[in-house]
Parts: sequence; structure tokens; C-alpha cells
Amino acid sequence: MRQALKPILFDDHDKPAADAARGSIVAKAVRSEAAKRKVNARRTDDDLPVHSFQSLIADLATFTRNTMAMGDSSPTFMLYPKLHAHSGARLSAPRRAG
Repeated sequence: MRQALKPILFDDHDKPAADAARGSIVAKAVRSEAAKRKVNARRTDDDLPVHSFQSLIADLATFTRNTMAMGDSSPTFMLYPKLHAHSGARLSAPRRAG
């Protein structure tokens, strides 16, 4: 799950660029330019807020599905919360295979 969420986490999501900037496989790992931009701006290139994994999970944990009824004998219906723009954008993004 963390791998799929890397674009909105502080994790480096452009591993090939980071590997290319590294002089040797035994040299200290270097962050990609995209990751540096993300950390400095605290926003993604799509202008979404960047989270730590823990803060994203805490944010998503507040979303619930509520089963509602109007009185004792009424049929029930589902009530979903309104998602934040940044959460909804990530949750509705198409999933990549693999």
C-alpha cells in the first residue's frame, strides 16, 4: 500500500532519477529532484498536500460509512462523509497494475 501512495507521501517516488544521481551503489543514497521539491513545498507536483504515512492513515481513518434510518421502521440508507479534495483525488485515482 505504501508503494502505491508514494506520490503523496514524503517518500521518494522517482527512484530511477535518484539512482541516476547516485555516483556508486555504495555511495550514500541521494533524493531525486522531485522528492526535494515535494519536501520543500510540502505539496506534490499536482498541488496536493504531502503526508507522512501515519498522518495519511490518520486522515483516512476519519472517513466512515454510516447506516441511517428515519425512525424505527424506516428503510435504511448509507451516508458517506464528504471527502477532502486531497483525499478524494488520491482515492479516485486509477490503480496501476502490479
